[in-house]
Amino acid sequence: MGEESHGDGTTFETKTRIIKFLHEEMGFNVLAFESSFYNAEKAWEVVKKSEDPMIPLKESVFHLWAHSKEAQPLFQYIASNVHEINPLRITGFDCQYNADGFFIKNSAKDISDFFDENQIKFNDKLEENNFYGVYNRIAFKTKDSLKKFDLALFEKSIDNIILQINKIENPKKSLFMQHFVSSRKYIQGLLEQRDNLKINELRDSVMAQNVLWLLNKGYPNDKIIIWAHNYHISKSNVRENTKSMGEYLTDSLNKEKLYSVGFTAFAGEYAWFDGQYLKKIRHPIKNSFENLFRKTNFENLFLDLKTLSRKDEGKWLNENMSLRFNYYYPAIKSWPLVYDALIFNREMRRSTDIKNN
Repeated sequence: MGEESHGDGTTFETKTRIIKFLHEEMGFNVLAFESSFYNAEKAWEVVKKSEDPMIPLKESVFHLWAHSKEAQPLFQYIASNVHEINPLRITGFDCQYNADGFFIKNSAKDISDFFDENQIKFNDKLEENNFYGVYNRIAFKTKDSLKKFDLALFEKSIDNIILQINKIENPKKSLFMQHFVSSRKYIQGLLEQRDNLKINELRDSVMAQNVLWLLNKGYPNDKIIIWAHNYHISKSNVRENTKSMGEYLTDSLNKEKLYSVGFTAFAGEYAWFDGQYLKKIRHPIKNSFENLFRKTNFENLFLDLKTLSRKDEGKWLNENMSLRFNYYYPAIKSWPLVYDALIFNREMRRSTDIKNN
């Protein structure tokens, strides 16, 4: 399930209601956020043992959602089910490190302990110090201070670590292997100073690989809900010369196993929980899905593009039409190729900080 921006409070509330239904009625037991893969996986280990699950739960995902008042009912729901037979487990798939997450901040010790336990070695102390120096600065998003470190040596260290992990037998082998493989790919793009479009495409490709790990290795017997931006879950090209996570997944999976839901709204405003990027939503153009939805007089609406576009009476849905999918900027596409369904909210309320309520 997508969202136009990471500050769409009404969308957070809508997705929460849908997630509860999918968990209680449809057998979905895993919720994967567009948040640090490693951070979220480590957080869940603590959530299960915690007397107050809300604390580690809020450390498991980016603050964009963890500190949003509109997302709190979701975290409260997850916390209330932690010790049930079928809890709604939380995880992540982003290759970006969670600089505001407790667990990524402490991951260097986890990694060091894992290395010691499995006799994974560096060539010398210089390489070891360089590795942890670079790793911690990326984890804390202080990449500007990387210049005094040897980035080429860091890449070689990860390659060496991956080779050694591949030879061991350990219950955590697969998790650490995926963490380093995805980190290696994403960090390489950062170090090569690629342009933003190329970095974004690289990130989407790595996120797709993390989702495939969740499906095939992490939770092979579970149905997974994905929470991400509209762009990341799009199934076909909505930006020239780039490829989204959804496109990579569509190429890799049986299309019947993937159902992508885009979100949009007619009017209102959006902003991150802390007030950043506050913007009013301008009225859409005349020939747009948003205008069509407005004319129905429904406050919210679900449109099953996948089913209806295949019927004679719904063939018009396949025609090129305007839809705002990314921060409320319109694009003209045949949208059944991009999303399986659309959810419309007439009025978008911004995300607000839990501290202010």
